Amino acid sequence: MLLGLFFWLPFWAFFNLCALYVDGDIDTAALYTALAGVFGVGFAGFLSRVGDDGVRRVLGEAISHTGYIIMILQVFVSGYFVVLGYAAVSAAAPVFLGIFLFAVGEMMASPRIQEYITWIAPKDKAA
Repeated sequence: MLLGLFFWLPFWAFFNLCALYVDGDIDTAALYTALAGVFGVGFAGFLSRVGDDGVRRVLGEAISHTGYIIMILQVFVSGYFVVLGYAAVSAAAPVFLGIFLFAVGEMMASPRIQEYITWIAPKDKAA
């Protein structure tokens, strides 16, 4: 009950309603202009379409699904962990930055949900 109420309900609400919110309540033409200014017209064009009014707008369903965003950003995040290796061939001080970044990543990937499930599950079913 707790897992359904506090995890799955917000997850599905975000997954299903975020695209409708973006399309209905946000100025997606201004969002396209900002996206094109940061990432370029090619990338912004991939996430948008020309509307009936002739103005290019970002599609809500193109930006509300986070799976591909996680995959794309993982390449950039992984680049920061190169700091640990860089410390071996240059100054040793950047190793502290690498350890800090690794700790932040470890906290973000913490398997706390598994611990919560074992608390909720019947004792003979918990693994």
